[in-house]
Amino acid sequence: MARELPRAPTSQPSSRQAANTVDPQKVPTNDNVIESNSLGLHELTAQERHARIAEVAHRNAEQRGFAPGSELEDWLAAEREVDANRSLNDVV
Repeated sequence: MARELPRAPTSQPSSRQAANTVDPQKVPTNDNVIESNSLGLHELTAQERHARIAEVAHRNAEQRGFAPGSELEDWLAAEREVDANRSLNDVV
């Protein structure tokens, strides 16, 4: 009977280790992903969300004639609208 020699450690991970590793480039972070739908079809980045909110806030300000003093209210209402529309799109 031949004796089996111990294996030398390799630099490559075992199949079990490879299955448990995650590519850091594919993992969304809180810095760049605000929300995504359950199927992962689209991720809304912080920059995309901010741009959408800015557009809606500008539209709201325009509708009230750009009267000063309501900028914060315009922005908060725009946040609610963008987030609500995003939630509705996620259900579809």
